[in-house]
This record gives sequence, structure tokens and C-alpha cells, in this order.
Amino acid sequence: MAWQIGALHSLVYTEIGRRTAIGEEPDTIAAAVLGILEAAEELLGGHILTYAVRKDPQCSE
Repeated sequence: MAWQIGALHSLVYTEIGRRTAIGEEPDTIAAAVLGILEAAEELLGGHILTYAVRKDPQCSE
């Protein structure tokens, strides 16, 4: 789990740095990174994506 999160983090920051270095506009960079995140979401699947979702406790009156 940690490796997958770390790899995705590294991929996103590398892509941002690479595109910034060649002078792309922020909107173009954001669109490209969103594409990466959407692809990763499909690959990771529901089990990984819901692994650490916090459940808010019910409020008692």
C-alpha cells in the first residue's frame, strides 16, 4: 500500500517538474496530472482506494 502511494506521489511530482522545466502553462500541467491520477484510480481499484477512509462516528444527542 505505502509503495503504491509513494510511487504515485513520485510520478506526479516528476511530471510536474518535467513539464515546468520545459515551460508548459499551469493549466496544461494540471490537466496532464489529472489524467495521471484518473489512470491511477482505475488501476488501484476499490479495495486500495477505500483502505484508509475515515468513518465519522455517529453523534449522540
